[in-house]
Amino acid sequence: MMMPHLITKLIALILLISLSGCSRHQPREVTNIEPQQTEGQAIQIGRFSNEMGFTNPNKIKSNISYLEPIVTIVKNTLKEELIAAGYQVKKSDIAISGKIHRIWGQNKITFIIKDTLTNEVLLNKLFYSKISSGLLKDKLSHKSNLHVLMSNFLQDPEVLEVIEKYNKPKVQATLPSTAVIPVAIAPMLNDDFIDKKRVALVIGNSDYTVGYLKNPKNDANDIAKMLRQLGFSVILEIDADQKKMDMAMLRFGRELSYGGVGLFYYAGHGVQINGSNFLIPVGADIKEERDVKYKALNLAQILDEMRDAQTGLNIVLLDACRDNPLAKSSRSSTRGLARVTSPSETIIVYATSPGSVAADGVGKNGLFSKYLLRYMATPNQPIELVMKQVSKGVQQESKNKQTPWMESSFTGNFYFAKQVDASKLKQSQNNKQQPKQSSLNTPQKNQ
Repeated sequence: MMMPHLITKLIALILLISLSGCSRHQPREVTNIEPQQTEGQAIQIGRFSNEMGFTNPNKIKSNISYLEPIVTIVKNTLKEELIAAGYQVKKSDIAISGKIHRIWGQNKITFIIKDTLTNEVLLNKLFYSKISSGLLKDKLSHKSNLHVLMSNFLQDPEVLEVIEKYNKPKVQATLPSTAVIPVAIAPMLNDDFIDKKRVALVIGNSDYTVGYLKNPKNDANDIAKMLRQLGFSVILEIDADQKKMDMAMLRFGRELSYGGVGLFYYAGHGVQINGSNFLIPVGADIKEERDVKYKALNLAQILDEMRDAQTGLNIVLLDACRDNPLAKSSRSSTRGLARVTSPSETIIVYATSPGSVAADGVGKNGLFSKYLLRYMATPNQPIELVMKQVSKGVQQESKNKQTPWMESSFTGNFYFAKQVDASKLKQSQNNKQQPKQSSLNTPQKNQ
């Protein structure tokens, strides 16, 4: 009678050991992880006023209580989105302040951008995000809704134009008027998605109690920043538990658009059970194989969101450990992630081939993500060529120990870096020949 109990304990022990072995890193040091500042343009966060009229600023509804005032929550959320978008949050020539009109179901905030030297109001605009109140049942879902609002604000063309005017580059020596500047004339490219909405869900899980991974959080932050620069609206989750991953997936599905581009990037632990691929949340209490399907995110759910949205192109990038830790102890498990039934017009790229382990990398980024970041923004390169360059770089650096794997049903044309209009490029080069004048006021916007 003791035998079944011993077998259960043995399976749990093998799972823990295997997850730990999936990463080739030293056990993590327990530290307080702060948002990582970048070297991008500096933006200052100013004063936000609570215009909702609540007598108790710590409450939004009687059943939603917060430890911090609403103003603090809004400012912290804005700071997170600014950092994720590549800005520095510190004293600057421009500051973002605002008025909070409503926070529940429909977030409603007027954002004000000012010149901190002259106090001139550069932009005063109302933004809102609306999600059915039936989907907002706790603090996590409310915070996710607030991130939608901040993302909409930072992606707004008027906002980007104002910020760009204050992106003051270092003064460079003026070229003589007789200098010949080579101009690269880009060919006109047939990009089927040049004017389509781009939405990305990026998840990086590092902080596992067992099997800690050093780089996924860095990879996800850097990939999110890159995607924003390439015109994607990005939903970013770092060290997400199961609830956060589920909420992010639902938000992702709502933001996808018909005929648009949907991209899902995941870095962290992943396993295959009975032909299904599961992405492991941080804090998952998985003791045996049957726990996985209840305590992890099934990749098929992400693909279903894409299928339901009828997007024109789906891109799935999986930088996950692909060995199933239960494979040797279960008759229903096999090594490597399973091939999935994906929607039409889908590209799926695995960091490594079936049955292999993806390297977490010796530097800041994992090996696969390192080369994604290197090649993804290459101008005028179709996605298929980008992935070939990524694969070649990974194979060469790993000495053929890791080979990325791509499956595709995509028949169109897509470029991460949108084509450059040749006439604008030539005009931009000509403008660089003109002497630049220093000014305390707003510099001319780069063409």
